[in-house]
Amino acid sequence: MIKQFGYTWWGKQWLNALSNIDFSNRLPRGKSYARNGKAHDIKIKGTDTTALVDGSRPRPYKVSVHLPAFSRAEQQEVMEVIAENPVFLSSLLARKLPNDLATVLERRHIRLFPRSWNDMEANCSCPDYAMPCKHIAAVIYLIANEIDKNPFLVFEMHGQDVLKKLEDRGLGTSQPLEDEIPSLPRIVKSLLPEPPSQPMLEEMPVLDFAMIPEGRSDLLSLLSPNPLFYPGKDFKDILDKQLKKCGKEAKKELESVMKASEDAPPALHPASIKQITIPLDERLNVQSIQFETVDGNRSFNHGKTPPVETLFRWLESIDSELLAECPPVVQALSLAHRLSLVLLRQGVIVPQIYRLEPQFHTIRWLPAYLRQEIRDITEKLALALPVDLLQLSVRSKKPWYFSPPDQVRYLLSAFLNQLIFHAEADRYDMTDAIHRAFFEGETLSSVGFEEREVPVTIYLWLKHFYLTEKPVVPLIKVVEDEPDFRIELWVEDKKSDKGPLPLELLFAKETFSDMRMAFLQDVAVLLQYFPQLSPLISSRGKESLKVDGEDFAGILFRVLPVIRLLNIPVLLPKSLHKLIRPQLSMQLDAEEKGIEKHFMSMDELLRYQWKVALGDQHISPEEFAKLVEGASGIVKLRDQYVHLDPEEVRKLLDKLENPPVLQGRDLMQVALTEAFEGTQVQLSPAVRELLRSLLEPEAVTIPGGLEAQLRPYQLRGFAWMYKNSRVGFGSIIADDMGLGKTLQVIATLLKFKEEGYLDKKKTLVVVPTTLLTNWWKEITRFAPTLQAHIYHGSNRQLPENSFDILLTTYGIARSDQKKLATWKWHTLVIDEAQNIKNPGTAQTKALKKMKAEVRIAMSGTPVENRLSEYWSLMDFSNKGYLGNQKNFQKEFAYPIEVEQDQERLEHFRKATSPFILRRLKSDKSIISDLPEKVSTDEYCQLSKEQAALYQNVVDEVMRQVEQKAGIERQGLVFKLIIALKQICNHPTHYRKKGDMAPDLSGKSNRLVELLHTIYGNREKVLIFTQFREMGELLQKMIHSEFHTEALFLHGGCSRKQRDTMVEDFQQNPSVRTMILSLKAGGTGLNLTAASRVIHYDLWWNPAVEAQATDRAYRIGQKQNVFVHRLLTQATFEEKINRMLQEKRELADMAVSQGEQWIGELPDQDLKELFALS
Repeated sequence: MIKQFGYTWWGKQWLNALSNIDFSNRLPRGKSYARNGKAHDIKIKGTDTTALVDGSRPRPYKVSVHLPAFSRAEQQEVMEVIAENPVFLSSLLARKLPNDLATVLERRHIRLFPRSWNDMEANCSCPDYAMPCKHIAAVIYLIANEIDKNPFLVFEMHGQDVLKKLEDRGLGTSQPLEDEIPSLPRIVKSLLPEPPSQPMLEEMPVLDFAMIPEGRSDLLSLLSPNPLFYPGKDFKDILDKQLKKCGKEAKKELESVMKASEDAPPALHPASIKQITIPLDERLNVQSIQFETVDGNRSFNHGKTPPVETLFRWLESIDSELLAECPPVVQALSLAHRLSLVLLRQGVIVPQIYRLEPQFHTIRWLPAYLRQEIRDITEKLALALPVDLLQLSVRSKKPWYFSPPDQVRYLLSAFLNQLIFHAEADRYDMTDAIHRAFFEGETLSSVGFEEREVPVTIYLWLKHFYLTEKPVVPLIKVVEDEPDFRIELWVEDKKSDKGPLPLELLFAKETFSDMRMAFLQDVAVLLQYFPQLSPLISSRGKESLKVDGEDFAGILFRVLPVIRLLNIPVLLPKSLHKLIRPQLSMQLDAEEKGIEKHFMSMDELLRYQWKVALGDQHISPEEFAKLVEGASGIVKLRDQYVHLDPEEVRKLLDKLENPPVLQGRDLMQVALTEAFEGTQVQLSPAVRELLRSLLEPEAVTIPGGLEAQLRPYQLRGFAWMYKNSRVGFGSIIADDMGLGKTLQVIATLLKFKEEGYLDKKKTLVVVPTTLLTNWWKEITRFAPTLQAHIYHGSNRQLPENSFDILLTTYGIARSDQKKLATWKWHTLVIDEAQNIKNPGTAQTKALKKMKAEVRIAMSGTPVENRLSEYWSLMDFSNKGYLGNQKNFQKEFAYPIEVEQDQERLEHFRKATSPFILRRLKSDKSIISDLPEKVSTDEYCQLSKEQAALYQNVVDEVMRQVEQKAGIERQGLVFKLIIALKQICNHPTHYRKKGDMAPDLSGKSNRLVELLHTIYGNREKVLIFTQFREMGELLQKMIHSEFHTEALFLHGGCSRKQRDTMVEDFQQNPSVRTMILSLKAGGTGLNLTAASRVIHYDLWWNPAVEAQATDRAYRIGQKQNVFVHRLLTQATFEEKINRMLQEKRELADMAVSQGEQWIGELPDQDLKELFALS
């Protein structure tokens, strides 16, 4: 129901003809008729309008209204008046009627609007004698409503098509506005019959969501209040209110990302996905979410839940640790979902009307592409999305594809539509079609007379959101005119290299007529937001605008940002490029009494004075108070422009009266980052010298008993840990797996021993059970003077004082915490420190209770992927430095993990730089230190089941061996070797049936740990086994544990299968694992995408093993290859490996004979070789 008529000045002018008429309340009754829909079948054709109006009789009354046509001379004069006035012409080109046009025409005796009833002719078939009757009045009111929406009807009803006349003069276009509305046919023109080429990315791009500013207010300022398509209420206010509500819901959704479950959805594990496809219908709505997984094709069972909502819930259930191991398509969709939430929270989204078919439209939501930040971030996301993700089917089964920029646009639109259309809305606002179209996605019909102009009116209202780049644009130039500012209007032709043109020259020379016309098309838009410029245009550039500093502040912060959104350039003087706001800062100085033994004592070591920062200048609070007294707006202080907002200045002065008190950890962070709350601070030379002494590496003598040659980067890591221990800092060494963290820590512990620190206090090393043997062997190998004792097993006992290092596991440390706490520990080391990532577990609490002078945590986990874990690690190594967990989540974890805030990440890195050392194998400084191939022996323990099987098989077969000789004896030995290899691999490999759980085998348990780290670092891996059955078991195990497909290349694969697997492994980012049978993978393959090689079981032929490893390493390889050889401790595997390393003649024999030499050993040697030790 229409509640009001004559919203615009031109609509009111039309109704003025009725203002002096009153026949027995006919006008109010006519308005009531118009509101209640009794007038219908209205047709406006030239000067004549006809309609039917329902009355008291069965048949409706016929109404006609006629306006006199303008003569040819009058029409000519109308066009001359428009062409002579730049403001009139600009307004009409923008589809608006200038306020003064009717007055100017009236002076020339051309009447645009009827002044009285006598200026029009009207007739009605009703018997009412009065003129106008209520039926005619109803039609007059409805015409006013149409004129509100389309002011050019006023000219058309006088027989003049102004837009056509302007087009004839080369001053515009008469193309119907309906044709400008986006529609499916226009979209189809940009579709592609085949997917475009996939951009090659080495890693997922970082989308810094913190770079997206809050923009709802600026964007809504582009919209005029009280749009004509929504009479009665201001729809701009309704839009603002609903976007605020949606923004709050999006904020809650983003906060819930930090609470994502660590348990992956059981129905569909994200790591199992190979491809995702999202089909769109002709309305650009998502039809379904289709997956290709390692188990085949499937789609979500949406039920009544919209498919996009189902996708959201699934993406939100993937925690950050799992997401880091997911295929690129899952990571990219997660980024798109998170970006859509950030866009909604920040209010940088805009509605767009979209034509489905004639007279039927819908509203969709898009990112605000008129902001440069949005264009930049969506461009990055476009490169990360698979090019065949979105597919549109238009009246055919064959799908069409989008270009990468279009694909990200329509994907984000689908996501935003879901978030907005299904957000909670005020019910009373949902009673009309406009509201339902904007906030529920319903189709908008414009079949009726009253609705026919609604789509165009909505389009015109939203048009400023979609202004495209134009070659000729107005340019606003700000000039310093101290103490004021002068604003000038210029014109820029972006295709010309001649530079901007003064407005006066544009109007003075006819050679610029084309450029002048292009300029005028945008002037009306400019004046809508910057009306103070109107005199500049009316004077044809002979005037300028002068404002003082206080008024200019309003223009600079409220007007010019909106102007920039319209793609109108603003040229500021260099001095205003970085406008300064006063900020609270400080100056740090240091006591000259040497380094204290902990960062918490920094409050005793450092002195600080509060200052006010004006850019890079720092002044005292007293001086600042004097400078700003009585000043406001944009003022020049100390030769730089400063914005003084009275409220902000008052808050700053109040803060200086009661400044915050900083603790030692706060001062340490301020000193390291040289910033306080984002503002630069001043550091005295004494503070800089203190930081240098704390942070710069020093030459440290390598312990004499170390039997290893440290690589340069390992030497730096050793020196760093040693120095940290000297100044009371704990250390987190987080080097990539394979760079030798264990060796660096052992060197540090040996240094402590040689300097006497371990004479009375000892070292406790806590590791996962799978690494216990590796640690003991590494210590024995590299630091034989370090006495290590393993505290593990059911018969474990704490030794006397005759040890340096106590090796134990996390489980024992938890259960025996009170017993272990009775010892005085000098050093506490934890390996695979992510085992204490959850601060609430008994295990974490037990380790944090342990008292030690030096704490070292070891982890190969990327900091950025699992930042939440690092609070617990830092709380272990340097308790209290990062505050409590809640504060850490707010200050670091949420901004970095959810917002991907690179500034906060850099702040975190600087603040933690003394305590965390992470080197990647890809770092240039590391690559030069590494050999081509780095090989590590990974020692694994037999499970109880494996040990029992192993002993039974050895006992049984050795009895037979002792009774045989020659080839028969050798055959039994070979059979025994195969059986023991299978048992060491996994009990199920030997038994041919049973459970494939990794914890039943030491090797498979260690393999799973290695793969977790490898996948977390987005690396590719080759796994070699000499057994086809074991390869198949590994395939199943990897799928069960990681829900991802491992390729398996074996002797039974055809040439085509082999080539397809190699291509997939080399080119497909989601394929990260290939299992190879040793013989099938030993020759003729080039698999250089792998940076890790795991030998699950060994052939005991160094040449064969090397040949297999070389599948991943080739000449020209850009990355180093890390080799992990799995060996089962205390079994024949460990003994043969040691024999081959110690005896050159045996190694040579292994190369020439393979494993045959083992069968030739005497019985006693065989017993010793196969016995469990």
